[in-house]
Amino acid sequence: MIKDILYTLKGNSCARKLPGKSINDTRYESQALALVLIIVLICALIALALVSRTLKQNARVAEETLSSGAIEVSDSLVEISKSIEIDDIVDKCPEFGSGKECCFAGGNLTQFDGIDPVIVKESLNCPGETNTTAELCFKQTSDQDGFNISKDETLNLNVKSTVSTPGCTANIKLTPTLQTSSGAIISRFEGGRDVNGEVISVVENGPDNIVGLKINGDTNWSGSWISYNQSTGYNLPVVTNSLGTGNTISVRIKALGSDMNVKIESTCIFFDPKVIVVASTNCGGTYRANYYYKDLVPSAPSLFDFVLYNGYGDLTYTE
Repeated sequence: MIKDILYTLKGNSCARKLPGKSINDTRYESQALALVLIIVLICALIALALVSRTLKQNARVAEETLSSGAIEVSDSLVEISKSIEIDDIVDKCPEFGSGKECCFAGGNLTQFDGIDPVIVKESLNCPGETNTTAELCFKQTSDQDGFNISKDETLNLNVKSTVSTPGCTANIKLTPTLQTSSGAIISRFEGGRDVNGEVISVVENGPDNIVGLKINGDTNWSGSWISYNQSTGYNLPVVTNSLGTGNTISVRIKALGSDMNVKIESTCIFFDPKVIVVASTNCGGTYRANYYYKDLVPSAPSLFDFVLYNGYGDLTYTE
């Protein structure tokens, strides 16, 4: 009986399969599910990457905005400080003469003579940022402390006093911040002094008063450049007569190709101290600062500003 039934089912082409899934169907569904999960995972990773990139770009833009604002406020502080007289600084900074730093918050700058409160208020705000702090600091420095000169900027040093010494020199040490093609041009200005040492006349500058130093120069530097030895420095001849028209009254140093640190040592010529003015700003956690040197003693007038000149016009360099 059972055999007949099995035979009939096997031989009947219209017989249907019993309900249920085969092993192959289950395998295909598992593979499809795994593929879907992989696609979902890839899409999620791409979405996360896009979100992360967008957040980083937004943070970068915000940081650049704050940085630009901080620099703008620092530059404004520098411009404001240029109208402050040295006597006013000395008067309001009892510790200034002892070489200590004297600082003022941005809002307190109005105590100096001639400072417009409206300009201060408008200048000391970072764009779109309410949390802004600004500070202006003054500190007396000297040639022994060294000076920092920005690229293509000129440092002017006024002679304070001299010891009459035949063959007097000032040893100048130059240290560029970049070990690339760099150099400096040194100009010596001479003039006459009265019995009190005050400058009463200025002699026209000439080719003998200009020297070009090639620190890390290459073929782009041509002409009458002198190779500079960073170990020994450069001995600048200076004139230290007590009277007459040949005294060295100031020295100017221009940095070329790189920012530069300058130190000067001498036993027969001494320079007036300068005031380093540092303007700093913090815009929402982004700190920026700017600085410059202010003459503690007014500069003696010169017949022309510092130029690249040695009498023949062949001191040239390209970056």
